[in-house]
Amino acid sequence: LCDEYCHDVACTFKHWLRELTTPVVPHELFETAITSLEQYECTKDVSHLSNFISQLPSEHLLALYKILHLLQSLSCNSSVNKMHALNLSIVFGPTLLPPPPSPLQSSSSPTTEFPSGGDPTLIEKASSLVHALLENFEELFKIETQHK
Repeated sequence: LCDEYCHDVACTFKHWLRELTTPVVPHELFETAITSLEQYECTKDVSHLSNFISQLPSEHLLALYKILHLLQSLSCNSSVNKMHALNLSIVFGPTLLPPPPSPLQSSSSPTTEFPSGGDPTLIEKASSLVHALLENFEELFKIETQHK
């Protein structure tokens, strides 16, 4: 795909993720996700991330796995596409882990990415969590890497 179409595909995919009624990481697990990230950052113990993902409903876990697998594949080609794990986590973190709606927002409306003026700390934490998940993808999902 040429560069223009790649951006269109990425934008369409992010739009689709934002329109999900329930985000990939459900709102009720938002605090758990952030706490797990903070524990991981202090200890570098991957079990904190593993405990978090084990709490996801099976459909959400499968979706997260597939999305992370795609992002991992993209990051493996970062020498060509300039999208290493950190860049991908910045782009997709806030979409995969949006904050729960405020009491003023309708909980039945589609999820939205962090609105402008959103808490930059939460945006950074969402990106950091996705980055940690990408960096530890093989261990978290018990994948044997094949050496060719």
